[in-house]
Amino acid sequence: PTYAGKPINVLAGTAVDAGPAGADVQTVQVTIKQSTSTLYWDGDGFDVNTSSWILANGTTVWWYLPSPAPFITGWEYQAQARMLDRAGNISTDPASGFITFLYDTAVPTVSVLEPNAAFEKTLTVLSGIAGDNLYALPQQNAGIERIEVSIRVENGAQASKYWSQNSGVEATEFDTFTENWWPAVGFTAGLSTADWRYTNIPTWVVWQVYTVRVRILDRARNLDAGPVANVSSVTFRYDPTPPTVNIGFPDSRQRQAAVTQSSGTAGDTGSSVALVEMRIRINTGDDAGKFWDKSSRNPAQFSILPAAAETAWVPVNGT
Repeated sequence: PTYAGKPINVLAGTAVDAGPAGADVQTVQVTIKQSTSTLYWDGDGFDVNTSSWILANGTTVWWYLPSPAPFITGWEYQAQARMLDRAGNISTDPASGFITFLYDTAVPTVSVLEPNAAFEKTLTVLSGIAGDNLYALPQQNAGIERIEVSIRVENGAQASKYWSQNSGVEATEFDTFTENWWPAVGFTAGLSTADWRYTNIPTWVVWQVYTVRVRILDRARNLDAGPVANVSSVTFRYDPTPPTVNIGFPDSRQRQAAVTQSSGTAGDTGSSVALVEMRIRINTGDDAGKFWDKSSRNPAQFSILPAAAETAWVPVNGT
């Protein structure tokens, strides 16, 4: 069927009479039927079981404004028009004045799953999920038509410029202040749900801030009414540079009679230090090679085997 979105207030079309001069179009009539039932529109509701022809306004250009509005989102309808000329002839070609359409005003939704944090150290694909409203049968939705992505730089020399994808410039180039929308892939048009992705991404610049925006359109031309400017968006800083950390005490070059605490410094040139962790390994004795188990009731317990060394990390105070 054809897909119709947003409120439909009027049916409209044209009519042409191929007969001799003087036999012009006299009137146009329309009939509307719910596809999933036997009921026809009679002027104020779908109340009759037989075709009810209603006079439209105009002739060669005609329109019909039903009142109250008869269409319910999620339902399929059949509309047909016929004309009568001044000689009393009625148009007989059903295909020329007939249309089946699905009326769907429900707004589809889309979200971004990757990137998913304020800071990203690696990002090879943009991805997310999308959906069109799921009705209870026999109602149905139009299904997803397309999902589109835009990428904008937020800082530096290219601030507020958009990704141009295959513009012929280098992959890091953002060369326009006009927002470009690029098609996502990985989903089948017409379905109610989708996992989308976009792989034609730029070469991310270290410490640069980017905003990824995504929008969706269904086959009834309903555009996602997301939280910001009809799109879903995520802003992140690209930071692949590892932070640095060092131990100030105890000093590995000295013997210590007692160690009541360990201390040091940590730093990061990009996204700042979020967490510092430490682990302690014993190098001599029966437990040589094992790591300290903070959860043990025995404060001197070294029971974590090398194979489980990642579980031995514990957070420290400070950053």
